[in-house]
Amino acid sequence: MLVNRRTFIAKKPHFEEALALLAEYRDLLKSVDSAAVMRVYAIEVGRFDTIACEYEVESLSAFERALAEFQEHPEVKSRLPAWYERWREITLPGGTNEFWRLHD
Repeated sequence: MLVNRRTFIAKKPHFEEALALLAEYRDLLKSVDSAAVMRVYAIEVGRFDTIACEYEVESLSAFERALAEFQEHPEVKSRLPAWYERWREITLPGGTNEFWRLHD
């Protein structure tokens, strides 16, 4: 199993709004795929205004396939442009996009 871990930096004073937007994305994902596992994290100690999310997936190819299906889903496709526009307005460039392999 892989975990896609992404971090983002929210612009001041938009930290809570960015968290809410990411939670909205997670809920939209779960409405399309009830088995999807995505978690949203707010920083407690560390770099200021950092938000993280993790998405569990079986493989890179499964991730690419799931993302393509999600973005083309009728319920999602119409909502994403406005979602991404607001996301870009309230977050800074940068952050991370990592894939971690679970080691048992």
